[in-house]
Amino acid sequence: IRHVVAAPARFHGKELTLQGTVTSTSEVVMSGGAASRFYTLKGEGGEIVITVRESLPTRGQTLLVTGVMAEAPRGKALAPRLAEKRRERAPAR
Repeated sequence: IRHVVAAPARFHGKELTLQGTVTSTSEVVMSGGAASRFYTLKGEGGEIVITVRESLPTRGQTLLVTGVMAEAPRGKALAPRLAEKRRERAPAR
């Protein structure tokens, strides 16, 4: 995660697999009923926001997450974003 946070533009549009621990989850429901779901994955050297279409994971889970890097909104100090394609529990160390 450290390398992605340091140079997110370098990874834009690329599929990545990252490992980390879920530190927070959020679901925002818009006035039309559509929902936006995302969680924060903390790993070696930083945090990244993971956007999801399906269910949110449980805080404290350690996961391997594969997805495609998207740009953070310009002009805002927001964490890089990964659009989740799949996730699985990380193997125990």
